Amino acid sequence: IDMQEIFHKEWLIAGMTCEIPSKGNYLTLQIGANPIIVIRGAEGVVHAFHNVCR
Repeated sequence: IDMQEIFHKEWLIAGMTCEIPSKGNYLTLQIGANPIIVIRGAEGVVHAFHNVCR
């Protein structure tokens, strides 16, 4: 099965906000071949990014 067909068409649940309750808390996960980091920022808002090194 093509991963593009599964993971790139719909919203996905990465986790629950209770898993990152405080500013600076984060979680990492793998969605298909993509490493993702989800973090609660300094302003308290949750953000998700590709987890890559530069």
